[in-house]
Amino acid sequence: MTQTDPRALVNLAREAEQRGDATRSLQLYDDALTLLGDERDLPLLADALRWKGTLHREQGETEIAYRCYKQSLMHAETCGSVSCRAHVYNCLAIIAQRRGNLAESERLYAQAFELASKAGDIRLLGMIEQNRGVLLNMRGNFVAAEARYSNSLGSFERANDEEAISWVLNNIGMLYTKLGHYQRAVEIFERGLGIARTRSDALVESILTLNEMPSQNRAGARSVRRQHRDASDRDLRSRGSGRQAAAGGDAEGVWADVARAGEPG
Repeated sequence: MTQTDPRALVNLAREAEQRGDATRSLQLYDDALTLLGDERDLPLLADALRWKGTLHREQGETEIAYRCYKQSLMHAETCGSVSCRAHVYNCLAIIAQRRGNLAESERLYAQAFELASKAGDIRLLGMIEQNRGVLLNMRGNFVAAEARYSNSLGSFERANDEEAISWVLNNIGMLYTKLGHYQRAVEIFERGLGIARTRSDALVESILTLNEMPSQNRAGARSVRRQHRDASDRDLRSRGSGRQAAAGGDAEGVWADVARAGEPG
């Protein structure tokens, strides 16, 4: 039976996307958009175009995604939806970031944040702050990146979004590893792993495990060196002999630079 309800088609498109069937999802979005062109449900039209754009973006089709986002923004502005506009600005900021236009990306994230604050969308605020943290990390401003990640974590905690919490914990852990705060990084990664395992999220668990390895190895090596140094100190005090050199090499882990920049559903 042919589906004539555009909202039902959009829901089916979202379900197909979650199953990983991008081809089917895009077809359903197109069917829904054809119907929405007549019914003029502008908020749904704006959402459908944005979701279709994000699917194209995740497939590496940046230009198609950009065109979808610009159409979505036009309809969001026409219907006056603050929330829709906030979502689209966040998506456009991601496109600018992908193109390497970091100044434009920063400007768009700021607009998205202002609108999301007006809309009271806590989850979107968390995603925007995480994306801004990724951007600042790319620019080498690690102190500001940590502050954005912290804001993001707080928003996701208030929204009780455990999946998003695990992703931002991944980014915080990676940042601490980069800064050499290995023990703090391990603690952050372990918290994220606890969430991923509770949710049976194998993808996030594998990413966190991979990204934790460099800090885990270095933190372990430091612990070994500290134990050797303490043992040498005790030996020196008890026998008055020379200090023994503490040994403990840094085992290299596999680094996977995974930093999620996206939008909530």
